[in-house]
Parts: sequence; structure tokens; C-alpha cells
Amino acid sequence: MNRLFIRRRLHSTKSFGNQSLPVLAGIAVLAATLFLRQAVIAQEEAAIDRTLRLQAENAKIQVTENLLGQTQALVRMAEGWEVQGKPRQEYWEADARLYVQDYPAFQAIEWVDASNYVRWIVPLKGNEAALNINLGFEPKRQMALEGSRNTSQIVFTPTIELKQGGKGFLLFVPIGSRLDFGGYIVGVFQTEKFFDYTFKELDRRVGRKYGVAIFEGDQEIYSHYHSNRRNEQKWSHQTTINFYGITWHLRIWPEPELVEEKSLLDELILAGGVTIACLLSGTIFLFQTSQRQVKKLDAANHNLENEIVERQRVEEALKKSERLFRILAEISPVGIFRSDAEGQIIYANSRACQIVGVTLEKVLGWKWGDYLHPEERQRVYKTWLYAIAHQVPWHEEYRLLHQEGRVIWVLAQTDVEREETGTVIGYVGTLTDITERKQAEFALQQALAAAEAANRAKSAFLASMSHELRTPLNAILGFSQILSSSESLTLEEREQIEIVNRSGQHLLELINDILSMSKIEAGRITLNENRFDLYGLLDSVKDLLQLKAKSKGLQLFFAYAKDIPQYIQTDESKLRQVLINLLGNAIKFTSTGSVTLRVKIAEEQGRWGAGEQLSRGAGEQVSKELQENVYPNAPLPLCPSAHLPTCPSATLHSNHLSLWFNVEDTGPGIAPEEIDVLFEPFVQTKTGQKSIEGTGLGLAISREFVRLMGGDISVSSTLGQGSIFTFDIKVSLVDAADIETTVTSLRVIGLEPNQPKYRILIVEDIEQNRLLLSQLLARLGFELREAINGQEAVEMWQSWQPDLIVMDMKMPVMDGYEATKRIREAPNSQDTVIIALTASAFDEQREDILTAGCNDFISKPFRGEILYEKIALYLNIRYIYAGENQAASIQQSLQPLQLTKEALSVMPNEWVEELYQAAIALDERRIIELINQIPAREAVLAKILTDLVDNFRLDLIVNCLNEEF
Repeated sequence: MNRLFIRRRLHSTKSFGNQSLPVLAGIAVLAATLFLRQAVIAQEEAAIDRTLRLQAENAKIQVTENLLGQTQALVRMAEGWEVQGKPRQEYWEADARLYVQDYPAFQAIEWVDASNYVRWIVPLKGNEAALNINLGFEPKRQMALEGSRNTSQIVFTPTIELKQGGKGFLLFVPIGSRLDFGGYIVGVFQTEKFFDYTFKELDRRVGRKYGVAIFEGDQEIYSHYHSNRRNEQKWSHQTTINFYGITWHLRIWPEPELVEEKSLLDELILAGGVTIACLLSGTIFLFQTSQRQVKKLDAANHNLENEIVERQRVEEALKKSERLFRILAEISPVGIFRSDAEGQIIYANSRACQIVGVTLEKVLGWKWGDYLHPEERQRVYKTWLYAIAHQVPWHEEYRLLHQEGRVIWVLAQTDVEREETGTVIGYVGTLTDITERKQAEFALQQALAAAEAANRAKSAFLASMSHELRTPLNAILGFSQILSSSESLTLEEREQIEIVNRSGQHLLELINDILSMSKIEAGRITLNENRFDLYGLLDSVKDLLQLKAKSKGLQLFFAYAKDIPQYIQTDESKLRQVLINLLGNAIKFTSTGSVTLRVKIAEEQGRWGAGEQLSRGAGEQVSKELQENVYPNAPLPLCPSAHLPTCPSATLHSNHLSLWFNVEDTGPGIAPEEIDVLFEPFVQTKTGQKSIEGTGLGLAISREFVRLMGGDISVSSTLGQGSIFTFDIKVSLVDAADIETTVTSLRVIGLEPNQPKYRILIVEDIEQNRLLLSQLLARLGFELREAINGQEAVEMWQSWQPDLIVMDMKMPVMDGYEATKRIREAPNSQDTVIIALTASAFDEQREDILTAGCNDFISKPFRGEILYEKIALYLNIRYIYAGENQAASIQQSLQPLQLTKEALSVMPNEWVEELYQAAIALDERRIIELINQIPAREAVLAKILTDLVDNFRLDLIVNCLNEEF
């Protein structure tokens, strides 16, 4: 019984084993199928990963090459600036446009001056918002500016908001060193535009099969994909781009189309495995014993097939990768070559062959140096050997000989190819044809040379024009002054002479404006610094202009910060001219409302805090806190001004600072399209063109004067509301004891007795000028002789030995320079004073006069008083002045600059009325003409009026005559 049970149990177990074998075999086949399928999937994923890594490196190279090419373009512009000096704006813009055309990824190329203001932009269209802004307004820009300037290195900003709109980044290339800093060449890149252009070439070469994202830190700054980003988490590959301080992370992932292109082998394996499992299970079930060997053979065949398929797939991937590289190389816009360690070419793409003009068959086996221009070989080999010795990449621009016989310029960049052991096996490089750019640079250099030649010709013309115009003007103005002092003239004759004198003075002013502008363009204007009272200057400017403002019904406000210094050093004359020009323009073009000047220390921005602003409400009220510093239409005393606060030196931490000036008006405003050209010479706004006054040079001259004083000027305006002109200048602080004062002298009418008889030789080729000089000197009692050229002057000096020579410098036969040199060569010539007469417009020509041996010079046209002062200075002569005793007695009893109706009563009513009208109109030139009409016996009146004009106190003349008229 027990045996039977055991036998049945063993049979049952064996039967169960035989029955389950097909199932187990089927499960095993399915498991093997799934494992094989997973292996195939893993291999395909590895292939995709390798492709992603390759494309990530390609994208990184593309981004880096674009950055490098555009960086080198800006570096070349900066180096050209440093070598040749600051270019003219039009030449700089032409050069920049070429680079913008060569590198479309540029949003703009800018020049930023040393004060961080954007001055030039190419292209201007689309970038207007950035013009004339201070890039230091934002911390990231400021940090990049300071870093580039302090280190003299190229600096990129992080991603920022551009003034042109959108996000982007800036590339700063410094010009010069910190000691000779010329500003920056700035490349402006919109992030989206830069990377779109970069990856457009990648899309063209490999198709739209990849998505790309760029990260700066944790922030995504750019993404580029065509379908969606669902594969980013699973398939993406990331690499890092480091370039001159910027760090970007580039992430790349496959588009769905690329993933879907993978092989169907895994599905086939799965389907085949299931089928085989089913068939195998059935076969085992039916032919379990007989088919075991068949199953083994099928399994072996299956493995062999898999190995064959895998080998074919690997071989195809290698062929595909090689084809892809060749396609990339052939479509590359630059030549690509590879050489062995000896320098023989072993590979070159079609672009490289095209550049040198040979076929691939010819170029293979040649050495890369075979195509060098003979004149370039020594220099190029030297830099090449240096790069090899120091194991650094090599890039150089040089000339090649094209097979057609012409010369081409190329940019070559190479690097060493090494084995893992470090052994050099060859060189890989690129070749770019830059012939067109070089030709453009040569053309630009020729244009610069032509412009310099034209500028020299213009300077020669201006020197000649200055002499030819000023010489006859000297005679016209001189004789009109002599005639106007005659007491025998009728009123009608006197008026006619004054018309001649006034017209001559107006013509002289026009000539001076044109010559000043020309000297500015030629770089011949210099800074003539002096120490002066700033409060007094501001008071005098206000006194000068407030009457004109009052005549138009305008309110004139001057607002000063409490801490501006009183005594400073800069070019007082130029500062006065700028202030009068800006304020005069504001008054001229403003019909109603007010004109306001504000002054403060530039470093202390925001000094106009609560309670320190000029309020504009009903009646143009002024805040209480500024009532001591704002002066509407009221005469101001001469400096030092009691109403102005002092500036204790203890509150200032430096002897140098910048002052900020702001001129605001409520005039018609300036159209936006006119602001860009507002400071150009001979340019007037539509409002200015309606005025009969001005040449269009005032603002241009003012801008150059401000820049000469270390600052800059800008304007903002709103049509219908008014305009605001703002400028700053650099000044030095001085003590009150350093301020110089001037004294106005009376009219000279003769020489004091008991003095030697002085001999004066007049050397002038123009008869009218000789006559003018003779009349000015003869009436004082000098002994005179005349010469018409330098040769006669030398002979007359040898025979007559004059005490002083008045020498014209431009004459026929022998000019004044040569005559002076010959006289100075004589042993006893130092006893003779030589005063030159010059009509030159340029300061360096006047320096040549002193170098030739002259003691001093007088510019034509001149006033007789100037000539008398020079003679007195060098001969120690004492003059007799008109009304000298009377003036002295009156001076003791009268306060300075005091004018009374009794003093004016000695002149005709017509003359007094003209004086009143000229004072209201601020016409100083006309007032001087009227002073010259005062008879010699009334010298005291002439002195009082002259002092008032010299001290800009025309308001006292008007106040004195207001009751009369």
C-alpha cells in the first residue's frame, strides 16, 4: 500500500514536471526576449546620449566662436583707437558698420567715453534709447565698467535689461590704460538675437532635431526648441561655457522626432520572442524530447543574428558620424585644415582649398607655409614658433598668395593635436578670408590721411583769411575810433561814423565765431585757467541778463546750493561765455514764464532736498528755505555777495571738485528730431531759424568749452513746456588772497614832461595801417619813422637804433619773423623792444612770434589803449590822462561805480537816449562806442561808464535813466 502510494506520487511529480516544462521554457524565452530588448534599448539610448554630447560640444564651439569673433572685432577697434588716436565719428561709425555687417549677432556697437556716457552708437536706428545715457546707472553695468577700467581687461556683464528693450549682455573693451583712458568700445547683444543667430547655423547643419536652453546660474536666459520639452528630463546633456568672466550652462535634448527615429529592433525582438515562446511551448508540448536540440540551435542562431545586427549598427553609426563631420566641415564658412607634426597638409575642406585657389589633390602633402607671401614669412613663422614653444593656441592675420597671382588676407587660428601621452601628432586649424575687411581698413586709412590733408589745407586757409580780413578791419575800426573822438563832428557825422564802427565790430564778432569753431575742430583751443570769485561771476551774469529778461516780462531765477565754493580756478572767460550763451538763448526764445539757473556740487547729487526746490505755482513762489539763494529780477551787488553763503574750507575734503549747472526755461521746447543735431555747428532749431540773430555756432562752441573744462553738456526738452540744459565742469579750490583785481585807466592824451625822447619804428606794408599807427603815436609826442617791409626795418634799425619797433609779421620782401631774427642776431639788439602786430587766428602762430624774438604781440584789430599799455610796460613811460585831476577828486567823494543824472547832463539828449536803449538791450559794444564819443574834457564820465561796463553793471545805467525815460 505504501509502495503504491509512493510510486503514484513519483509519477505525479514527474508528470507535473513534464507538463510544466513548456510553460517554464516559454517564460524563459520571454524573459530572455525582454532582457535582449532592454539591452537594445540601452544601446540606442547610449547612441542618443553620445549624439547629444557631440551636439552639445558643437553648440558650445559655435557659441564660443561667435563670442570670440565679435570680441576680437571690438579689440581691433580699441587697438586702432589707441594707435591712431580718437577717430572722427563718421570714420568710427563706418568701421563699426562693417563689423555689424560681418557679425549680425551684434545688436549695436557703442563708444562710451571716460565718464561712462554712451556717445556713439552703430546702428543708431533701434538703439536711440541708449544714446547719451550714463551706463553707471545700474550696479551690474557699473561693476563691469569699473572692472574693465581698473584691470584694462575685457569684461562681460551678466544678463541685464537693455535700454533698447529685452534682455541682453554687454561686452566692454577698454581703450588705453588707466593713465590715458579713452573710454570703452562696447558690444551690445540681445540674448535672444545672439543665440538665435548662433543656433540657426546648427539647425541648418543637423536639422531641427535638438532643443537647447542656456542658463546663467539658476536662471534660464534662453531656450530654443521646435516641438516640446518632454524629453528634457530624460535625455538632456549639459555643458559649461566660460568666456571672459561669464559662465553659461548649455543644456541640449532631443526633439521627439529624433527619439522616434530610433530602431524598431526592440519591438521586433519582443514580438519575435513572444512568438518563439509560444511556438517553443507548443513544440515542447508536442515534441518535447525530439525538439530539445532544435531549440538549442534556434537559440544559437538567434544570438548570432543579434551579434551581426549589433555589428552592422555600430558600423553604420561610425559611417554616419564620419559623414556628419564631413558635411559640417564642407559647409563651414571658414577653411578647415589638418596637418601632421611636420606641417604637411593631410586634410583640407573645400573652403580652405577655395581660399588659396587650389584643388584638394594639390594641397595634400604641401606645407601650410608654402602659400605665405614672401614679406610675411619671417613675421608669421616667428609668432608660430612662439605659440608652439609656449603651447598656446595661435591666431594671426597675414597675406597669402592665391594661385591666380593675387594677394589675399586671411585670419588663421590653430591648435596642437596631441596623443594621450602628450606627443604632438599634428595641428588643426581654421582659415578665414578677411580680404574685404582689410581693403576696407586700408580705404579708411587713406580717407583719414586725405581728411588730415584737408584739415591742414583748411588751417592754412584760415590763417590766410584771418590776416586778410583782420588787417583791413584794423584800419576801419582804428580810424573810426580816432574820428569818433573828434569834437568837431556834427551829430549826423558822428552817427555815420558809429554805423561804420558798429558794422566793423559786428563783422569782427562773426569772424571770431567762425575762427573759434574752426580752431575747435582743429584741436587748437586751449584752457586758460585763472583764479576768480565764482559768486561775483554769477552775480555779474545775472546783472547782465536780468534787464533783458525784465524787458520781455520774464522772471530770472538764480538758485545756488549752500555749499558751493566762492573762490575757484578754471577758465573764467569760457565759463562766462557758456553761461551767457545758454541763459541768453533761454531768454531769447522764451516768451512767458521764467528762466532758472541752478548751481551745486556735482558729487553731492540730491542736494535739492525737501524745502530746497524752486516751486512753480501761482505767482511763481519760491520756497522759504531758498529765499536767500534765489534772486528774481533784482540787481545784485558786486562780489563778495552778502546774501550768498560762505563755504568754509573745513567742509571740503579735496582741492578738486565738479560743479553742476542747470539752465531751465519755459519756452517752446525743442523737437526730439532736432536734439540729436542741436550741438552741431551752423545748426539752428526751427524756433532759432525764425530769429535774425546768431550764426548757429553758440551751442557748438559751448559744448567744446565745457568739454575742455573737463565736463560735458546735455539737453532734455518737451515741446510746449520748455528745455533744460545741464553741464558740469571740473574746478580747483583757491584762497581769497589769490584772486587778482583789475583797474580801469583813463584815456591817454599825452606824455608827462621831463621824459626822454623815445624813438618808435613802425613796420607795416599796408599804408592805411601805417597811417593809423602814426596818428595814434604822433599825437603823444613820440619820434616816429616808417618801413614798408622787414628788409627796410633791419636797415633802419641799424642806422637809427629805435627804442621800440611795432612790427607787422606778414609782409612782402621780408616778413616780420625773419626781420626780428636778424635784428636779434646783433649784439646790442636786446635794448630794442619789438611788439608784433598779428592777425593770426591760431595760438601756436603767436607762440612762434615770441620764439622769433618779439617781446610781446597785439592782435588785429586793436584799440589804441592796448598799444599805449604795451609801450608803457616796456619803456616805463608815464602818460597824461584826460581829466586826470578832476577824476581823482571826484573818486575821493563818490562811491565806486556811482552814476548820476548830473554827470550825464553834459551829453546831448540823443546820446543819452541811445545809451539807455543800449543798456536795456545789453548791447555792450554799442555802449563802448557811445563812451568813445564822450569829449576828452569829460574823462570822469567816460571812466565811470567804462567801469560799469567792465564790471557788468548795466543795471545801474538803466536805474539812473529810468526816471528820465
